[in-house]
Amino acid sequence: MSAVSNRKLPLGGVLMALVAAVAPIHSLLAAPAAGAGAGGEGLFSGAGAGSFYIGLDYSPAFGSIKDFKVQEAGGTTRGVFPYKRDAAGRVDFKVHNFDWSAPEPKISFKDSMLTALEGSIGYSIGGARVEVEVGYERFVVKGGKKSNEDTASVFLLGKELAYDTARGQVDRLATALGKMTKGEAKKWGNAIESATGTTNGEKVSQKVCGNGTGSSGTQCGTSTAGATSGSSGTTQRKISEVFTSDTETAQLSTMENTSTTSGATISTSGMAGNINSLTKDEKAIVAGAFARAVEGAEVIEVRAIGSTSVMLNACYDLLTDGIGVVPYACAGIGGNFVSVVDGHINPKFAYRVKAGLSYALTPEISAFAGAFYHKVLGDGDYDELPLSHISDYTGTAGKNKDTGIASFNFAYFGGELGVRFAF
Repeated sequence: MSAVSNRKLPLGGVLMALVAAVAPIHSLLAAPAAGAGAGGEGLFSGAGAGSFYIGLDYSPAFGSIKDFKVQEAGGTTRGVFPYKRDAAGRVDFKVHNFDWSAPEPKISFKDSMLTALEGSIGYSIGGARVEVEVGYERFVVKGGKKSNEDTASVFLLGKELAYDTARGQVDRLATALGKMTKGEAKKWGNAIESATGTTNGEKVSQKVCGNGTGSSGTQCGTSTAGATSGSSGTTQRKISEVFTSDTETAQLSTMENTSTTSGATISTSGMAGNINSLTKDEKAIVAGAFARAVEGAEVIEVRAIGSTSVMLNACYDLLTDGIGVVPYACAGIGGNFVSVVDGHINPKFAYRVKAGLSYALTPEISAFAGAFYHKVLGDGDYDELPLSHISDYTGTAGKNKDTGIASFNFAYFGGELGVRFAF
């Protein structure tokens, strides 16, 4: 199994502790039976003869999925953006359908109540039992309603420029802008200016550059977006007019406050400040343009954390003559097959402890009720998750990754209610 922890499981200690915990119950139950004479029948009478059994139970679980994080495999993800809850129509992975004003949403999950089933097959002799138990739990992502259950599970993995724009991290954004090439800046400007709707993309592009400070009017970021026209600069240029070629490979940092043969002069810190002064909707256009034309972005769909467990349990029944109620305790080790994205499985080692009471309905059938704790082991990384690409990407090929990694601590506890059939 991948990403297996090296921690040792103290199975013997866990089992002994559970047996010790129910031993007082055994003593209390045995006391009345001792005065009843030797003629009483035990729950599993038969002089120690063994038998096979199968069990079926309903096992609702309360999940403890902590510190859930997801990123693309290359490690360039800076933040996660949710799909717009009010987006109309079918789910479409275009950048304008994501909420750029809500980076790093808390991704949490509901308890597993409906799809919580377990089955077991085992062998018992005397008070000892050994069984193989298979269970399934499904922890659905929170936030979805019937009207938007498809969109609640969709998240965009944003990179540096888009994230810094959304979070208003001006210094970081200025540094990242300096690493962008002139050709990428041209494509970025085109992406901003092509935006339509209630917010005019061309106006946003002009605000990013500001008025400029020279008579040529081809500066970008050398004056604030709100500067008024005057003798020092009378023209607001669009980004695509300052960066005129989409094939130039020189970085913007080489143009920093330096006049070129074309007369263009830029200030990345000024551009970053202008971007930070934009409205929420205008910032969304700029951030989306970074993802669409420069950095790329991936999309992941996390509908639920599904888990199929296969455990080998060692159990002990505290048998008592004349008493129908039997305390039991079990400890087991095995594996979980965890699904973060539909259709993809990550195997992990796990352990499980449980205790409860059983009652014989007939010599062959017993009902039981108890509680359990289940812990998935390992480093908490679930890799090779399939990702989708944003559908309107126009930048350089290879920026979007195909696989991602989710990280979280996974454990759950709950109850079990079921029956066993001996044969």
